[in-house]
Amino acid sequence: MKELYQEYIDDFLDFLSLEKNRSNLTIENYTRDIERFIFYIEEYGLKLDNLKPLNYRAYMTFLSKGGLKPRSVARNISAIHTFFKYLFREGKIDENSASVISLPKIPKNLPKFIYPKEIDDLLNLPDINERLGIRDRLIFEFLYATGIRVSEMTNIKVLDIDFSDSLIKVFGKRSKERIVPFGENALYWLEIYIHAIKGFSKTDYLFVNKFGKRLTDRGVRYIFDKYIKTLSTKTKITPHVLRHTFATHLLNNGADIRIVQELLGHANLATTQIYTHITKEKLMQAYKKAHPRS
Repeated sequence: MKELYQEYIDDFLDFLSLEKNRSNLTIENYTRDIERFIFYIEEYGLKLDNLKPLNYRAYMTFLSKGGLKPRSVARNISAIHTFFKYLFREGKIDENSASVISLPKIPKNLPKFIYPKEIDDLLNLPDINERLGIRDRLIFEFLYATGIRVSEMTNIKVLDIDFSDSLIKVFGKRSKERIVPFGENALYWLEIYIHAIKGFSKTDYLFVNKFGKRLTDRGVRYIFDKYIKTLSTKTKITPHVLRHTFATHLLNNGADIRIVQELLGHANLATTQIYTHITKEKLMQAYKKAHPRS
């Protein structure tokens, strides 16, 4: 790779990290996507400041033929958009040629969710006679009761919890803080868990592994994989499925969509509105089943 292009990439990544406060995972994705694009244009003898719409369309075809799904292709093009916008703003290129390229259309898949009976089955899986079994029960209770992301849950510290009002201080994407309530069941298991790890936990973080240290995101997913294989559900239950279930059950029971948006930590209402499609689908199914002239 040309030294100049590497310098552009390094400056761009510093911009994402220092000014935009993007997560390490986001920066890793941008790095991979931008470097892939730079290698592509160099291989075909193209120049960064002299690209045409045809070149971008050819690159999208290249990605698709390479096995990338439409969502991944869209993410790559979005990264290129952001990269070129930065370069143009900083005066490193004379024209933002990427601004005319549209993102490929991504088919919208409805979020998967599970029903209350399946929630009960999941909650009853851990052996609550064991310390880690209590922890696992609390993990399931917390994710369903709050709708928070795994990364948010594993970053919760005991001091972030208001036990008297059943509230948690959560730090979401871009370190944005929000307050999330939880119910009586979660509080019940939380208090049992806190008592169980006294003298065992070696960290300020709430959820710990078998060594008493902070539980990682990967550790949570391992816990899910361990239990889920024993359930006979059509939907594979993941932490994100519990997040979807949280939102769907709230809306099905009359919660205001803007409240659900706030609880989930969505920056845009449009992101939350996808859950309304699930509730509408459920209404239509009930109508067709019950109405004699449906």
